[in-house]
Formats: sequence, C-alpha cells, structure tokens
Amino acid sequence: MSRLDSLYIGEILRRARENNDYTQEEVAQKLGIGRDAIIRIEKGTRKISVEELHRLVKLYDLNIEDILFGEEEVST
Repeated sequence: MSRLDSLYIGEILRRARENNDYTQEEVAQKLGIGRDAIIRIEKGTRKISVEELHRLVKLYDLNIEDILFGEEEVST
C-alpha cells in the first residue's frame, strides 16, 4: 500500500487534530474550507491538495517527511 494513500493521510490528520484539541469546524475555518471537506479528508474520501496538506502540517506541528515517507505510525 502506498504511504500517500488518502486513508493513511486522513487518519494521521484526524489524530493530529484531536491531539491539538481542535474541532473539525475550527480547522475548516483556519483553512477557509467547509467542515464537510475536513470530514472527507479525515475519512480518506477526499484527496487533499498540497497546499491544504502544507497548512495542516504547520497547524499541527507535524513533519511532512514523516507523512510522505511513512515514518508516522497510524493505529488501526
């Protein structure tokens, strides 16, 4: 499975959002997108743009290389 899989990225972003005590609505407002888009990104049913990923990585203080190259672990 590719590490760039939408489900994988969505799970990392959902967990990071929760760890940072943000609601989906708060994140959506910060990115200037709808809450439904955040829900779909986290569920892996909507692909995330590079710009959105970059902004979320900064917001959540994540290392993008860990996400892109599979260093970030996801609990299933």
